[in-house]
Amino acid sequence: MQSTTTLKVHHRAELCNVHQDILNGIKQTMTLDNPAYVQAQKYGRWTEHLEPKIHLWDEIPDGIAFPRGWTRQCLDLLNRHGIKPEIEDRRRLLDPIDLEFRGTLRGYQEQAALAALSRDFRVICIPAGGGKTVVCCYLIASTGQPCLIIVHTLELAFQWMDRVKQFLGIDCGLIGNGQFDLQPITIATVQTANKHAEVLKSTSVIWSSMRPIMPPPVRSPIWCRGLTVDT
Repeated sequence: MQSTTTLKVHHRAELCNVHQDILNGIKQTMTLDNPAYVQAQKYGRWTEHLEPKIHLWDEIPDGIAFPRGWTRQCLDLLNRHGIKPEIEDRRRLLDPIDLEFRGTLRGYQEQAALAALSRDFRVICIPAGGGKTVVCCYLIASTGQPCLIIVHTLELAFQWMDRVKQFLGIDCGLIGNGQFDLQPITIATVQTANKHAEVLKSTSVIWSSMRPIMPPPVRSPIWCRGLTVDT
């Protein structure tokens, strides 16, 4: 008797008991050229310290794990093969925090925010200076869930702290610049978050979500490895 295909969603997505051809297709989709390697090779630089490919998947018993933001595409793929998986939604929902958005969104910002709130997995793309941080503050207030916000520079971390204070009226924590202050809303630089990964994993109960904001192009080994917290 064939085992039931299952898709478990928590801090990542895990697909089990599916045909090997589908697993191979997911591996191919979730394997990217490493831009750092491509650039180094193009200009004749040393490449032995670089991986040619970035693998966004892991093999697990009877299946594969991948970033949960790709869950919808995975379901579409399974549907095309006539497979209806048994879905286990294990995403964390904590007691809400009382937040009020103290601002007014522009038309295009409101459109982006409402579209994001209507989806389980969200990527917001707004041109530089268009107010991505403001939109995200609105989303945080709307969901009322604690979160860890990851940025790739200290300048962005300070900008986020100012915007959270301005639009949500609270002081947030900071992981970076020699500080390790955990609060329901905490800003972290990716380098420092990676350095304290084990501590953050052990304290992840205070967050229901992690929001990588404005990442650099996928080239940094630290950013690509990322920080996995059970949310």
